[in-house]
Amino acid sequence: MPLLQWESLYSVGNEVLDGDHQGLFADLNELWRQIEQQAEAVDLLTALAQVQLSMEAHFTREEDVLRRLNYPLT
Repeated sequence: MPLLQWESLYSVGNEVLDGDHQGLFADLNELWRQIEQQAEAVDLLTALAQVQLSMEAHFTREEDVLRRLNYPLT
C-alpha cells in the first residue's frame, strides 16, 4: 500500500498542477518503496533524484501560473 494516496480534496483546480501533485505522490511513494525494500544506494539515489527533478519542474510551473494570476509575492 502506498505511503501517500491522492485524494480529490488535495486538488487545486488546475489540471496541470494537480497532475504534478499526483506525480509527486507517485515519485515519493517510489522513494518510500525503495527505502522499505532496503534498496541499493544507486536505486535510492535514482528515486531521490526523480523527486528532485519533479519538484523543480513543478515549482517552475506553479510559479508561472501564480504570476499569470498576479498572485502576490511571485
